[in-house]
Amino acid sequence: MKHIFKKSQILTLGVTLTIALASCSIFDDGTKEREQMARAEEAKRIAEEKRRAEEAKRIAEEKRRAEEAKRIAEEKRRAEEAKRIAEEKRRAEEAKRIAEEKRRAEEAKIPKEKRLALELLQRARNPKAASTYGMFYGVLQHRRRNQEPQGMPIYFGVIIRPESTQGQIVVDGREEYVIRQNRASGKDGSSVIYDRKSCVTLDRVGLRATDLTMSFLHYKLVKELSGSMLSAVVSCRVLLLESPDDNPGGKEYVRVYLEKEHAFPLKAEFLKHPDDKKPFRMMEANGFTKKNDLYYARTILVEGPGWRTKVEFDPDYAVLGMYDPKHPVNVFAEIKK
Repeated sequence: MKHIFKKSQILTLGVTLTIALASCSIFDDGTKEREQMARAEEAKRIAEEKRRAEEAKRIAEEKRRAEEAKRIAEEKRRAEEAKRIAEEKRRAEEAKRIAEEKRRAEEAKIPKEKRLALELLQRARNPKAASTYGMFYGVLQHRRRNQEPQGMPIYFGVIIRPESTQGQIVVDGREEYVIRQNRASGKDGSSVIYDRKSCVTLDRVGLRATDLTMSFLHYKLVKELSGSMLSAVVSCRVLLLESPDDNPGGKEYVRVYLEKEHAFPLKAEFLKHPDDKKPFRMMEANGFTKKNDLYYARTILVEGPGWRTKVEFDPDYAVLGMYDPKHPVNVFAEIKK
């Protein structure tokens, strides 16, 4: 069958075909443009990721350098701190050496008799060259003329170092007395810290907190007196000691009886004047007991005109040992609120 197209129809068909081909060309061009844009965006994204990675790497490097600088600075600080501590230690040792040389020079000027008395007194003050501690539980008993006797529990904890003593007394679980004695300055002074309103027992029974630490042993040596026998078998050397002028209890002198072999302080007589015959106050230490190679007195007796106070420690509950500051023992008791 023959188709016969008119000229106008052929012209229209050609135009349509031309438009269709042009549309295909435009479509292809749009696809290519979109692909190019997508590739450009991908390249841009990759470049951005690379930039971010480099930025993160740069920040990490800066952080590492900062931490390295901080570490170096810390090492430098520690080295300087160690140097400073070593220098302080060296200076302290140098000061100690100079003080020791000075002490020896001064001792060389002291007559032999007094020097020997000082050596005995030093043994009484520091029986052990190392640091020690003790914890003691006992009973405080007080009797006053024409009054009923009284009794209450008492605790005594103490740390004794060559340069200082720190102690705590707790009476009846409520009253706390803290004793501090720093001998590094050479003054050998003692202080007792307590609440004067609530802590009244020791004053009432005539017992000084420093009696238990025997702080009077650190009074200045005046001279050695004639020896004495406290019993048929105990021979003592007797020393006269003088308190500092600013002694909290007032100026006083003490005749202290030291057992010859171990330098145990067995008896102390407190005097208002060095030549007094009769003491206004007297203290005795009895029942010296050895535990863990350390000695302590089980009984402390203090008396004055018309009254007597005794502290009796229970040997079953006494704890003594060498004190290590790196592994400290909790010597001080908690107080009831």
